[in-house]
Amino acid sequence: MNKWKSTIGVVLLFTVGALFGSIGTGMYIKNRHVQLREKPTANAAFIVDRLTRKLRLTSDQQAQVEKIVQKHQIQITTLRLTHRAQVRHILDQIMTEIQTILTPDQQRKMEPILNKLEKKRRQHLKRFGNYRR
Repeated sequence: MNKWKSTIGVVLLFTVGALFGSIGTGMYIKNRHVQLREKPTANAAFIVDRLTRKLRLTSDQQAQVEKIVQKHQIQITTLRLTHRAQVRHILDQIMTEIQTILTPDQQRKMEPILNKLEKKRRQHLKRFGNYRR
């Protein structure tokens, strides 16, 4: 019985850590790269500037790199959105599976924990933008 409690505790700790890690990563990305996500042209400009500095691109090369990045920007954005939805789906599955092994008392105790996490996630989405599904 003690092994099960430890195992459940570790799984729960991992899951909560993953949820907080997701939220924390989102906050980091939002604060550090807000222009890159909101303006596709900013992303191309960022890449061109960086490559120009590191590789000393000619003006012709700069124009070509910018066109290439812009051409693929929609694919990148779509992939980001799809990935985020898939991660959310997996996290939901984890929590559902954990709920099935908990006792009724543990489920009652888990409910406020999940509600608090969901509330924080919604606040995050409201503050930093809704990029899921």
